[in-house]
Amino acid sequence: MRGTVRVLEGESRARRFPGRAGFAADGVEEPFEAGGTAVSEVRYAKELQG
Repeated sequence: MRGTVRVLEGESRARRFPGRAGFAADGVEEPFEAGGTAVSEVRYAKELQG
């Protein structure tokens, strides 16, 4: 099973959190609209044991 976490690209502090939990950026970035403004999300992924 694979888990993913998405974090806003410009949030450097928030982007450290998934790394501490063993997630790694997998190169997927997607646009996200927040309050009418387009921002980019970075996806982090990790294989989970289950």
